[in-house]
Amino acid sequence: MDASSTQDLVALLKANVRQYRGAAVTIGLENVPVGNIHLISRYVRAFRYLQIGALVEGYRQARLELFAPARIILPGGQSSIVTPPVFEAIDDKFIALEGNTRSLYCLHNEINTIEAVVVRGTSEQLPGVPVPLRQVRITGSKYRPSERILGFNRDLFREIERAVRPLVQSGNTAQRTS
Repeated sequence: MDASSTQDLVALLKANVRQYRGAAVTIGLENVPVGNIHLISRYVRAFRYLQIGALVEGYRQARLELFAPARIILPGGQSSIVTPPVFEAIDDKFIALEGNTRSLYCLHNEINTIEAVVVRGTSEQLPGVPVPLRQVRITGSKYRPSERILGFNRDLFREIERAVRPLVQSGNTAQRTS
């Protein structure tokens, strides 16, 4: 694992996430207080929560700021972006659109700040009703979006992972770039 370009990540988000294209929208890397984080989802999956420890260890071994933009080098020389948490700032709250499990991990492990991509100035409504991080629960069950997100609206969902790993056509199949 090594550091990745924040500018490249911001450019991908601005170009590929409809809600982040507006002239008034700013995107940057910030240290966010964990106590001010809210999630759209009321649950995080247990298997994902357990994986975060390995990710944290990867950051520590690489001597990178926890959850800063990074890339993992894959066999054959390709790499895959590790997207930092992405929060939309609304008043004094930071609404997680990416990084739910990492946010909850930080809360449970007394990590007080989290480095994240913060989006400011979007006029788009959120895809659901935010809940304080302390109200989020770990579950082994799989819930439909409408069950885990109050007021879920698919049309307002931010395609963040797709934005940083856009699909490219290769022959007859589409594959994610890494």
